[in-house]
Amino acid sequence: MGHEYVTAVDDDGEPRFLRVVSKRARAKLNAITARKTRPPKQSARPLAQLRAWWMASAILASGVAADIITSLLEHARAAAAAIRARPPPWSNSAWRPSPSPRPCS
Repeated sequence: MGHEYVTAVDDDGEPRFLRVVSKRARAKLNAITARKTRPPKQSARPLAQLRAWWMASAILASGVAADIITSLLEHARAAAAAIRARPPPWSNSAWRPSPSPRPCS
């Protein structure tokens, strides 16, 4: 794509050689090339099915027992829920914003 862009032809049919391809043009060419050369995405799968596949592949790849992986996941979910339930540190009553300065007279 870059070579085709650099050796494009103008409106009169004469070859036009560009010495430098700008970063913006290169980014656009990369995006076009990616769309043309990549295979189409598969159809969407339900999240529950994906999680089951991911767990099965983790068990097969790691060799760790399924019950250990399940308990680790449960522990991680519980820890994340506890963090989300905790109030933010700036919400306690000990912190107060400083008063705005008085206007000069």
